[in-house]
Amino acid sequence: MRLKPLSKKVVITFGSLLLLLCFVCAGIFVFALWGGGGEPATLNIATQVSQEFIEYIHNGEIELAHSMISEQFKPPVTKDQFAALVHQDERIFKTYQRHDICDWGFFISDGRVIDVSGLLYYEDGVIVTQISLHKDSDTVWRIQGFRFRPDIDPEPFGLCQ
Repeated sequence: MRLKPLSKKVVITFGSLLLLLCFVCAGIFVFALWGGGGEPATLNIATQVSQEFIEYIHNGEIELAHSMISEQFKPPVTKDQFAALVHQDERIFKTYQRHDICDWGFFISDGRVIDVSGLLYYEDGVIVTQISLHKDSDTVWRIQGFRFRPDIDPEPFGLCQ
């Protein structure tokens, strides 16, 4: 069966519009991931920033860890408040061995945000962590939120088995 000339035009137009829609959707995804420039929202960035933050605390470099906190951290925390919070979990941070990211994702709210969940291994066991990173500028990701989740069973957890 042959298509009528009008039908060919409809098929070509529909196909072109579908292809254009695919390109637009891909462009939106790429813009959301990269944010129009700078460091993209990737697992590598999430791992690097989270690891650096935890290691600063582990090594007693509280001021450096505090400098990694985003202005979007809620509620805002001073250096002294931060040091007091770290002191509450000093046993975990001092005997820290490694941090594995088990799940991650990104979204756009008041900026670009990466949420990660992971397992922090320390001398006495393992604890679930939740960390949010905020893209404060094109090349800087900072900690927007950090907390331990002793209420969640760490074995098995997310992609960490």
